[in-house]
Amino acid sequence: MTFGSGMIRVMPQNVQVGSVTASFCNVRLPIGLVLDRIEIEGQDAELHTDPLHLELPEPGNVRVFVGAESLEKYLNEQAPGGLRDFQVRLVPGAIEVQATARVIVELRATATCKLRIEHGRELHVELMSVDVLGGSAKSLVESQLDKINPILDAREYPVQLELHSVEITSEAVIVTGTLAP
Repeated sequence: MTFGSGMIRVMPQNVQVGSVTASFCNVRLPIGLVLDRIEIEGQDAELHTDPLHLELPEPGNVRVFVGAESLEKYLNEQAPGGLRDFQVRLVPGAIEVQATARVIVELRATATCKLRIEHGRELHVELMSVDVLGGSAKSLVESQLDKINPILDAREYPVQLELHSVEITSEAVIVTGTLAP
């Protein structure tokens, strides 16, 4: 194909790629949670140009990072159970969430939770402890968690994702898994 005095090369419809590393930042899920970063790695990929898509012959590795600020913003937007003024702090192995509840008076509560994976597809919040003005409201918080779990179900997304592990550091919640070809 020629254009003016030069040549334009048309890219072949399929391109072989030895390895792929992709990073997506600030990904908003349909539920409203913003993932700070998603990293995908794969080998022996094939890039198709019409329509543009990437095909992996083997499962690729996925790592998802969500920071305390993203979790806090999401909880404040959703206001689950009528709670408000959420503050989130990540500590190794746990998520500490403070929120205000209005019963007859306003109460400030702190819940410490961990995350667990079920069936390789669902991410659940599990309550470790809750403290309300020195008292306990564990059963009340657990009933609220029963209504929202699983907080993530990989079957609801247009990719086949299997979850393998979840780690909570002081910087982020890190979920790892594989992306099916």
